[in-house]
Amino acid sequence: MKCLVTGGAGFIGSHLVDHLIKKYPDVTVIDNLCTGNENLIPNNSEFINHKLSGILHKTISCKRQFNSSSESESGLRYESYILETLKDIGS
Repeated sequence: MKCLVTGGAGFIGSHLVDHLIKKYPDVTVIDNLCTGNENLIPNNSEFINHKLSGILHKTISCKRQFNSSSESESGLRYESYILETLKDIGS
């Protein structure tokens, strides 16, 4: 089964990807590395460096999608991303 994880390079998302990759060999991660770390993404998953509020010029077909992305995920850096967070949630 094809799985898509947004925010898969963050603390929570990377643990989710680790779990999914054991059960489903086809996992795609989308993350803009704003608060995440590319080193946390397993080598056997596909990685797309992209901001979710932008247009992705690629079709991704998947059976399951997991969203762990958030500009405000890191409380220590939240003040730096207030406007981005409001744009992402549609405020």
